[in-house]
Amino acid sequence: MLHTATLVHDDLIDGSLLRRGIPTLNANWTPGATVLTGDHLFARAADLAAHADSVRVMRIFARTLMVLVNGEINQMFKSKGIASRDDYYRRIYAKTASVFESAAEAGAVAAHAAEDDIAALATYGREVGSAFQIVDDILDFVGDPAHIGKPVGGDLRQGLVTLPTLCYMEERPHDADVRALLNGRMGDAVITARVVEAVRASNAIRASLAEARQFVARGLSALDSLPPGNRSSRCGAWPNTWSAATCKGAFHFGWTYANPENSLPRSPESTKFTKKTLCFLCVSSCP
Repeated sequence: MLHTATLVHDDLIDGSLLRRGIPTLNANWTPGATVLTGDHLFARAADLAAHADSVRVMRIFARTLMVLVNGEINQMFKSKGIASRDDYYRRIYAKTASVFESAAEAGAVAAHAAEDDIAALATYGREVGSAFQIVDDILDFVGDPAHIGKPVGGDLRQGLVTLPTLCYMEERPHDADVRALLNGRMGDAVITARVVEAVRASNAIRASLAEARQFVARGLSALDSLPPGNRSSRCGAWPNTWSAATCKGAFHFGWTYANPENSLPRSPESTKFTKKTLCFLCVSSCP
């Protein structure tokens, strides 16, 4: 609920008329109505958190809200045109990973888990949330605009340097187009289009996906310390091969079995994976 509230406001701030191919609220409503709807969702999220009857859960909620808003302010005023991994990691923590972290941490607190287990689950949420955002940033380069609901290269057009561009800069540190963007040409449609194509044609996408896998691996490793049980046993059994497929217009990232003989079948009427697919990195809900 909290994350949804931030997306309502983000779409208004960014002037986005589509999200995942679906019209945003601000595409149909006035700015005032959209802001108030986002505020209502924030309030509803706070009300749901309060139902835990836990001061600690409410502190987690308040902390996350502060991190989210502070991250948005920094992105608006400080991060434009900054090509820095440190800045990038701070940004994705603030806008996405902090929400995953708080959800996992608050759930453990509400369940009266041991402190070590609360910390482990918070780490899991933070690492997986970071991977989620990296994948979303990759889609900004390789996604189909009809599927992701916006033109590719949107981050660059806003002056935001994400991991695929950072990986490309490490591969091609003297690229003239990238340097032009960083030196005041952010927003130049022609240069941005060339950079997007260059990133797509380079090894940057693979490198970014590899980094996302590392985040997920660290998140799963954090669960190793949990006491044995049905949930932790299933986590330990998750395979380690990552694949992507298109699922009803959304990019559907899941883990599949490494052995070819155990590869997941696809239903003939859909590109969606059938059974045994873990959808925790799906960028849109799938039925």
